[in-house]
Amino acid sequence: MTEDITVKVIRHNPKDPSLYITGDMADALRVFDERVAAHSQTGRLVVTKVELWVGDRLIKYADKEGVFDVKYTKAGVYQGVEKEAAE
Repeated sequence: MTEDITVKVIRHNPKDPSLYITGDMADALRVFDERVAAHSQTGRLVVTKVELWVGDRLIKYADKEGVFDVKYTKAGVYQGVEKEAAE
């Protein structure tokens, strides 16, 4: 069984996020990028954070500061975040 890949779109209330669940990473990345682009274009803070999860591990997130990759050690311990390279 493969792990679920989830895109969480957090608006004003972090306890009530919109969820998009799939088993395909390419599809999840497409939805993540679409939500980040929509957030960037609105000019108002409707979406506060977009997160990409694989199972119970946060892989990537975007907020008002930018888009970040989450890094883990081999033991699965959170190590830190790095900004994505600007294109």
